[in-house]
Amino acid sequence: MTGRFWLFTPALLMLLLTGLLALATPASAQSDERAALQERFKQRYPALVQLKRDGRVGETHLGLAGAVRSEYLSQRVDKDDDESPTVQRFLNDENRDRRRLFELLAEELNTTAARVAEREARRRFDTAAPYEYLRPADGEWIRKRDYDRRE
Repeated sequence: MTGRFWLFTPALLMLLLTGLLALATPASAQSDERAALQERFKQRYPALVQLKRDGRVGETHLGLAGAVRSEYLSQRVDKDDDESPTVQRFLNDENRDRRRLFELLAEELNTTAARVAEREARRRFDTAAPYEYLRPADGEWIRKRDYDRRE
C-alpha cells in the first residue's frame, strides 16, 4: 500500500501544480493587462489634464471622460500638431481602457463594472479642480466650483 501511494504522489503533485498554474494564469494575465492599462493611462494623463484645463473635456457620472461640446470632438488634442489624435479618438481610447479597468476591478471585488464606474465617478468628482467640467446624471456640463455650490 505504501509503495502504491508513492507511485501516485508524482502524478498527484503534477496535477496539483497544473491546477495551481491554471488558477494563477488568469490572475497573472489580469495583472499584465492592468499594468498595460496603467501604462496607457500614464501616457495619456498629460493630454487629459490639458484637455480639462482647456475646458474641452470633463468627467461624467458614468466614470468616463466626455467632450464638453460636440464641436471639440473633431479638434486635435494638440491643436499645433497635425499628427495629434482628435479629441474623439483620444476619448474613445481613454474610455475603452477605463471600461476594461472597471471590468477587471469588478471581477476582483466581486461586484459589477457599473458599481466600480460609479465609485470612480464619485472619486473623480470629489477630486476635480474648480475649473474642471463635470456632467452629473442630469446631463448638464457644469464646472466643479458651481457643482459644489449646487449641493
